[in-house]
Amino acid sequence: MKKLFYLAMGYLAWNAVSSLYWTKKWVQLKKDMKKATNDKHDPKMVLLENFVETHKNFFTDLKDMLESEENKKFFEDKKDDILWLIERYKEDSEWMILELKWKWKKYIQEVSLKLEEFYKEKKKEGEEYLTSTWAKEELWYFKERLGQVYEELKAKIKK
Repeated sequence: MKKLFYLAMGYLAWNAVSSLYWTKKWVQLKKDMKKATNDKHDPKMVLLENFVETHKNFFTDLKDMLESEENKKFFEDKKDDILWLIERYKEDSEWMILELKWKWKKYIQEVSLKLEEFYKEKKKEGEEYLTSTWAKEELWYFKERLGQVYEELKAKIKK
């Protein structure tokens, strides 16, 4: 029941507002629709044209209201406040960016150190394993490939 009430109120409000902007009254609109039907034209086009014209009138009035001298003065008075807010936003954002860059650099340094420690640990493990298994010829390849992976990871961190 509540939904039906809201629907009816919306319909009445829409009719009241749109009737202010109609270019044609219902009687004239009905005549134009009958004429379109008799002339073998689509009567829906008459409704569509009226609909478009109604909205053009509404938006023209809205534009005139927004561009009124009173509103222009209001916006002019608020212009300095708005510019101050924008400047404040810019300054605060720049400080935030600097702080994040500093934190990021610190974090990158920590990650880089941990990566280097991990590289040295794995290099030592690999050397011990390969020398204990009599695979000394593989030791050079292992060191080379591990070094390549380490450099790739360092490059990824810097990006």
